[in-house]
Amino acid sequence: MILTVFKKIRDIEVLQIFSLNSFSVLIKIFSGLITSKILAYYIGPSGLAIVGNFRNLTSAFTNLSSLGFENGIVKYVAGYRDDRVNLKKLVTTTFLFSILTSVLLALFLILFGNYFNRFIFQNEIKGNFIVIALAVLLPVSALQIFFVSTLNGLSQYKKVITLNIIGHVFGLLLLSLLIWKFNLQGALFSVIFLPVLLMPFSLYFTQKAMDFSFLISLKNLEFSILKNMLPYGLMALASGVLGPLVQIDIRNKIILEAGLTQAGYWDAINRISSQYLMLISTLLTVYYLPKLSIAETHRETQKVFLNYFKNIFPIFGLLLLILYIFRIYLIKILLSDEFLPVGDLFLWQIVGDLLKAASLILGYQFFAMRLTIAFITTEVFSLLLYYGLGKLLIPNYLACGAVMAHALTYFVYLLVLMVYFRKSIFIRK
Repeated sequence: MILTVFKKIRDIEVLQIFSLNSFSVLIKIFSGLITSKILAYYIGPSGLAIVGNFRNLTSAFTNLSSLGFENGIVKYVAGYRDDRVNLKKLVTTTFLFSILTSVLLALFLILFGNYFNRFIFQNEIKGNFIVIALAVLLPVSALQIFFVSTLNGLSQYKKVITLNIIGHVFGLLLLSLLIWKFNLQGALFSVIFLPVLLMPFSLYFTQKAMDFSFLISLKNLEFSILKNMLPYGLMALASGVLGPLVQIDIRNKIILEAGLTQAGYWDAINRISSQYLMLISTLLTVYYLPKLSIAETHRETQKVFLNYFKNIFPIFGLLLLILYIFRIYLIKILLSDEFLPVGDLFLWQIVGDLLKAASLILGYQFFAMRLTIAFITTEVFSLLLYYGLGKLLIPNYLACGAVMAHALTYFVYLLVLMVYFRKSIFIRK
C-alpha cells in the first residue's frame, strides 16, 4: 500500500519537474561557487573586475539582440500550440527578427570595437578581437534564447531544465580549460563560447518538439505579432539592458576612483550575493508567482505575501546573519586570502540583499498582474537611483560606496512598492 502511494507520487509530472529543477539550481549554485574560486585563484580581483565588465556587456547585447521577447514567446507559443497557422507566423516572425537584430548589433559592435574595448577592458586587453568574437557569436546567443523560450512555451520543461544542467556543467568545464590555457583572455572567451556548445542540444530538442524547420518560411512573416510582443520586450529590456549598463558604469567609476582591485572586491561580493539570492528568486518563480497569478482579491494576495514573510523571509534573514558572522572563512573558502578586504563590504551588501528579498515578492506582483508600465517605471527609477547614489558615494567610500548605494536603493524601492501595493498589504482583518 505504502509503496503504491510512493509510486503514484513519483509519477506525478509536476513533482518530477520540481525535483529536476531543484537539482538544476543546486548544480548552478555549485558551479557558480567553483567558478568564483577558479577566477579568484587565476586572475585575482583586477581580472574579476574585467570579466565582470565583459559579462555585463555580453548580457546587455544578448538581451537586446533577442528584443526581450522571451516571455512573450513563452506565452504565445503556449497559446498557439494547437493553432498551426498562428504558430507558424509567431515562430517565423520572432526567429527572423532575432536574427536580423543580432546581425545589426554585431555590425555595430564590430564598427565601434575599439571604443567598446577601451570602455570595457580599461586598456588591460590590447586589440579588439574579444569584442569582435562577441559580435560574431551574438546571433548564436540570440537563437539560444529563442529555442529555450520556444521549448518553455511548448511545456517541454524537462528539456529546458536538462539544457540548464548541461549549460552549468559545460560552463564550468569550459572556464576551467580556457582559463588554465589562456588566463584572463580564456576567462573572457568562456563567457561567449557557451551558447555555441549548447546550440546543437537546443536545436535538437526544439526540432523534436515541433518540427521547427518546417515552420520557418518568409510567407509566414507577420508584423502584427511584434505589436503583441512589445509589452514583454519593454519589460525585459528595461532591466536586461539598462541593468548591465548601469553595472558597467558603476564598476568603471570604482576603477577610476580606486583602481581595478577595488572594483574586483565589489565584483566578488556581488558573485557571492548572486548565489544565495538564487535560492529566493527560484522559490518565488516556482512557488509564489503562480499563487500571486491566481489570487483574485487583495485579501488572497495578502495571504501570499504573509506566507512569504512568515515562513521564508525570517529563514533567509537568519542565513544572511550566519554568512556575515563567518564572512572571513567564507571568503577564504570561496575566493582566496587576496580577497579578504571583501569582508568590509558584507554588512551593506547583506542589508541591501535583505531589503531586496523583501522587495522581490512585491515586485513579482507586477508580473502576476501584467502591470507593464508600472514595472518599467519602477525598474528604471530604481536603476537610475542606484546609478546616482553610486556616483555620489563611490568617490568618498570607494567600493563600499557601491554597496551602500545598493542598500539605499532597495530601501527606497521597497517603500515605493509598499505604497503602490498598499491595498494588498495593509488590509485589516
